[in-house]
Amino acid sequence: MLILYASELCNFQERDVSVVLRRLALQPREEYRSGFPELGAIVQAVRRERGQREAHERRAREKAEEHEARCSRVLDPERWFTAEMIADGIVERLKAQYGKDGFDWTKPYSPKPYEPEAE
Repeated sequence: MLILYASELCNFQERDVSVVLRRLALQPREEYRSGFPELGAIVQAVRRERGQREAHERRAREKAEEHEARCSRVLDPERWFTAEMIADGIVERLKAQYGKDGFDWTKPYSPKPYEPEAE
């Protein structure tokens, strides 16, 4: 039985499988239920966990790209704005706006690591 489980679960990343198995292991077992959950339930839970992790990583990548774009606009304005826009003070207005939002354009972006949801 364990070989069947291992052969199916080896197609997923270890961290996704371990999160799901830890979560399933901590659930109280109902009376007259097998000690092993159905393989389909485990595979479905691992796929859901993988989807959540990938969505988190995708959002973190998008935030990092946005941060990089903001920084490059402020730190290298000639590349993004015309001389007239720079003379009009658009860069200073961007610095003021980003400062109000709590945006620090002098520091690199570092996303929070993915934390699985507790059930």
